[in-house]
Amino acid sequence: MNTLDELNRALQEIDIKGIDEAVKLIDAAERVHVTGVGKSGDVARLFAGLLSSLNVDATYLDPVSAVHGDMGRIKFDHLLVCLSSSGESDEIVDLKNKLPKIPTLSVCRSFSRLGVASEHVVSLPQVEEQNHVGMPLVSNLVISAVCSLICEGLSGGISTEQYLENHPAGEIGKRKLTEQDRSS
Repeated sequence: MNTLDELNRALQEIDIKGIDEAVKLIDAAERVHVTGVGKSGDVARLFAGLLSSLNVDATYLDPVSAVHGDMGRIKFDHLLVCLSSSGESDEIVDLKNKLPKIPTLSVCRSFSRLGVASEHVVSLPQVEEQNHVGMPLVSNLVISAVCSLICEGLSGGISTEQYLENHPAGEIGKRKLTEQDRSS
């Protein structure tokens, strides 16, 4: 098996029910704090930004800074979203355990420590990285795909005009200018 075969296999096992539940939870939350560490932290930053583009009040929460005072910005009507391909990262599991009363959605393996500790889980499939060093290539693509599918589910709650207002630069911003020219 190669990396593309493993990616294809893993994508076939994405937790669609979990994604649907995640869309509802995020849509209902007053604010969303997205956290992750390592490469999952990079995906968490991207996910928080994508959510913000969709008018979701979302921020990236660094798990180390959180346990050094930033937990103070998390309120009971907020949602903590934890991204961890393995679900075993000590920093994320510890953060979740320090916030037992905060609703938590975790994108991880359901049988992991994080999955067991979380109220809501989008279950990730077990993947076998195909490169000789174990670099998390497939697992990062799968967790990114899950986050993208959640955003797609949330995109129905925002008009094209509002999305373009939220994103006035780059190719999307140019699209806004083109649409304004057509309507003039």
